[in-house]
Amino acid sequence: MNIVKARTVKSIILISFLIMLFFNGCNTYTSNVFEIFSIDDFQQNSIALSAGHSMIINNENQLLAWGNNRHGQLGDSTSISRYYLVSVMENVVSVSSRGNHTLALTNDGLLWGWGQNDVGQVGTTSTAYQNQPMHIKSNVVAISAGTNTSFVIQSDGSLWGWGLNNFGQIGNGTTQNLHDPVRIMDDVRMVSSYTLTTMAVKSDNTLWGWGIIDLSQFGTTPLSSQTSPMHIMDDVLYVSVGSSHISIIKTDNSLWTWGWNLYGQLGDGTFTNQFYPIHVLDDVVSVVSGSGTTMAIQSDGNLLVWGRNDDNFIKNITNDINISIPTHIMENIVAVADGVSSFIALKSDGTLWSWGYVMYPLYGYELFNEFQNIFSSRHIPSLTLYYPLMIAEDIMLPTRIFR
Repeated sequence: MNIVKARTVKSIILISFLIMLFFNGCNTYTSNVFEIFSIDDFQQNSIALSAGHSMIINNENQLLAWGNNRHGQLGDSTSISRYYLVSVMENVVSVSSRGNHTLALTNDGLLWGWGQNDVGQVGTTSTAYQNQPMHIKSNVVAISAGTNTSFVIQSDGSLWGWGLNNFGQIGNGTTQNLHDPVRIMDDVRMVSSYTLTTMAVKSDNTLWGWGIIDLSQFGTTPLSSQTSPMHIMDDVLYVSVGSSHISIIKTDNSLWTWGWNLYGQLGDGTFTNQFYPIHVLDDVVSVVSGSGTTMAIQSDGNLLVWGRNDDNFIKNITNDINISIPTHIMENIVAVADGVSSFIALKSDGTLWSWGYVMYPLYGYELFNEFQNIFSSRHIPSLTLYYPLMIAEDIMLPTRIFR
């Protein structure tokens, strides 16, 4: 009986020792493979602009919105368009908007989405639009909204996407629209998406792309459809996908562009389409590719713009219909956003400036009284701002600028 007990005790000790080795080994292996990141490790955006609505985060991390709200994209629980700022939610550290939907990231790593959801871009199973913030995912550190797509990076560096996928722009190897987030790839540091094209930069500074667009935005031979991530080039720090062109910042802070160039959006002094990256500027820390326009911020805070100018949006600089070379327009800029012929820029003092075609011309509470005095009816027509005009103050500055 004692022998049996002794053998039993030895067996228990041996099994416990093996279990301890197994779990210790697993923990060690996991910590070496999956690095955990925080929100501060990634670029966070305090301003966002789409075709008809705007989102800003103030110094108290309060998310404010105004503009078109037909699909609930303001997130104020209504579908009423607003000519003045409305409060949406608290504790927000980053916002991204494109098309008619919006993504927001709160300081606890929770992702929220709302707006048009006909192809699943918000991330809920219903195709009905959502007019208030819906919790979509947790452990998120970075967000990016495409026209009808959504992408997030989680704290382990994994990239997730959902929404319109008719040409493989989600990157999961299929062309089926997705209402639920799917894992795309790992070790991702940033992602940018427009309508049919998506690109991501990994921690080793390699650039990856998928989807489709007229001519090749991939800097290689033209593609019909790429449904999975494809390696494009190396030594890339930052990428911005436009409606028809791509802009990248390389690790030496040089700016390169390629794609369509009908409006001079490539910035190379021509209107010739380019299949391969061409050098445009140096000393660049941020870039935004829009709908026929490009905006770049240099390390000294100078904002340069070029591309489509058929409504003389930058009339204070030039009367040219389109601008094919980088043109200085403002100073002390830390962030910019493009909303299809509408533009906003955030200065280092926390003031927000706007110019271009304004569908909902208030674009900030400070202009409301002025427009009410001019127009007696409740309907306020659109107008064009030819010069940057300050529209708000006390806006949160970006938490990280790529350098």
